[in-house]
Amino acid sequence: MTTRTFKTTLFIVIASLLIQSCKTQYEILLTGNDVDAKYEAAFDYFNHGKYSKASQLFENLTVLTSNTDRDDTVHFYWGLSNYRFRDYYTAETNFSKFLMTFPYSPFYEEAAFLRIDCLYRSTFRWELDQAPTYSAIEIISQYIQENPKSTHVPICRKMLAELNERLDKKAFENAVAKRGTSVVEIVATCNSGWKLSPVEANKWMEENMFTKYPLGDLKNV
Repeated sequence: MTTRTFKTTLFIVIASLLIQSCKTQYEILLTGNDVDAKYEAAFDYFNHGKYSKASQLFENLTVLTSNTDRDDTVHFYWGLSNYRFRDYYTAETNFSKFLMTFPYSPFYEEAAFLRIDCLYRSTFRWELDQAPTYSAIEIISQYIQENPKSTHVPICRKMLAELNERLDKKAFENAVAKRGTSVVEIVATCNSGWKLSPVEANKWMEENMFTKYPLGDLKNV
């Protein structure tokens, strides 16, 4: 073996060992029980944009930090890691569970909005099934009603406008294509006529009108 060939082979071996060492280090960290090291590493991966690895570590930490002061933080960042990784389906599941488990967490309002954003991003274009659109509209409307002073309300209103426009477009295009007759019913409040505040009017509409005029398609083709 020549000196040049030996050096090339040695370089390849060393590089392979280094790569294997890094992989093993993460795997050992993932399967280990050092909570502090795992917690620190999870945030390090998250802050460096390695959301898939961060998500796995945060998921693993949910068991190790259960019923501790880190519990809600770990669950929130588990969902946020999946959100940043653009796995909106898993992130929505994470945030839904978070909202049920940690109603008094300082992350609660942000988690509620991020769940909405996941639902919004999971809706389909107007030609396809609009069941996810109706679900998103219901959750967004509820968020606005419960958090009228939230800084996210303007974004939520834009989401609602876009989603409702999508439903109107589907109804119009169905009519143009002669796929039956499309009837669009719009349920709205009249808080001045009802002598109620906007929040009270929304609540009255939800309790008294949505039962007779439920959101959704009576028949979808």
